[in-house]
Amino acid sequence: MTRLRFIMCLLCCWALHLQAQVTLCGVVTDSSDGEPVEFATVTLHPGEQWCMTDREGAFTIKANSLAKTMLRVTCVGYEPVEVSLDQAAPRDTLRLSMRPSSLQLEQVIVTAQRKSENATTSYLIDRQE
Repeated sequence: MTRLRFIMCLLCCWALHLQAQVTLCGVVTDSSDGEPVEFATVTLHPGEQWCMTDREGAFTIKANSLAKTMLRVTCVGYEPVEVSLDQAAPRDTLRLSMRPSSLQLEQVIVTAQRKSENATTSYLIDRQE
């Protein structure tokens, strides 16, 4: 009888744990043209949960709770997006848009040396504009 009560208690706790988990679904798009953003990283803070968007920009992430949670989306070539979530956050698909950012280097200098003991010839590699 005690064993049956213990098993029933474990099943009830397990059911409560499953109900406490929240599943967030969403789509990440480019704000300039509405195209999906592939392979963006979606992270819940605080916590360790994260996922990546697929080819359609869609993601699904599970959380234990949404209380005081920040959803952060990052991707190379885009500005990061942060959204504050709470228990009353919508359970339907979240729609997030990311603004493209410029990743431009100012100047790159490439140097090369030819390893030779008696080299008397020099080479100049230059870009013509």
